[in-house]
Amino acid sequence: HLQEEIELEANVAEKKPEYYGSDKRTEWKIPSRLPPLPRGCKTLILELFCGAMMLTSGVANAGFPVSQPADQRIDGMNLLNRSHQKIGEAQIEKDDPYLTTFAFPCEMWSTWQAVNRSRNGGQYADELTARQEEQLPMLDWIAKTAEARIRKGRVVLLENSWTSEAWNVSSIDALHLLIDPVTSEPFEVIKGDQCMLGQQDWETGKPIKGATGWATNSAELKKTLGILCDNSHDHQHLAGSNSYGPRGLQKATWNDGIATAIYRGILDDLRNRTAWAAFLSLI
Repeated sequence: HLQEEIELEANVAEKKPEYYGSDKRTEWKIPSRLPPLPRGCKTLILELFCGAMMLTSGVANAGFPVSQPADQRIDGMNLLNRSHQKIGEAQIEKDDPYLTTFAFPCEMWSTWQAVNRSRNGGQYADELTARQEEQLPMLDWIAKTAEARIRKGRVVLLENSWTSEAWNVSSIDALHLLIDPVTSEPFEVIKGDQCMLGQQDWETGKPIKGATGWATNSAELKKTLGILCDNSHDHQHLAGSNSYGPRGLQKATWNDGIATAIYRGILDDLRNRTAWAAFLSLI
């Protein structure tokens, strides 16, 4: 079932129109006077479930070292598979990335699925529960990995729908108990509306609100991503499809505005984290 979901997302992503996003990534540069990465960090970012690799390609073009991104449709990396999880763990151990992102599949955890539970006399509810349980080992691995990164003083970013039931999975929910050891920033899920970052219907160009949950231990990423709609525009309803496929999967594809917001946020985090580390060393 997860393979079917990933293949559907891949088919939608491959149809992405050329005009989608303003390609601000070409303007990304390494700022002057930027502190170096913390000792041990060999890369700025590792992007898991990377999709179109909007973030990784922009960071690499700016001149930063990046880890090899992973996505099942690109390299066959299936994080439901324990052997593939070990490959991910080895890469993290080798690269020690400053930021690790987890934009894990959301279809099985959406509110649409909750609405559908009563279909076919409740038979669909049993099927949905089975499909969610299939993904639990992956979510548990994400939670375990995220916790280890936070405890090491690194940054993590998880992304899923704001109303996703995945946020209530025990292993993911337990991350809320974590406090960043360097900045004392709590790990939490904040809401951001993607329309404020340029998300739009690929066919009509009409803004898609795309209420999204961004979970991180970075105060700066919370600021750049946690922007709520200013109600200055109408929205395209997500229900249904256009000529590019299901609108919900188009919303799930990071655009240039989202990638740029993450890039700016992580650079601000690097500056502030370095200052905090210097302060703590004097205490």
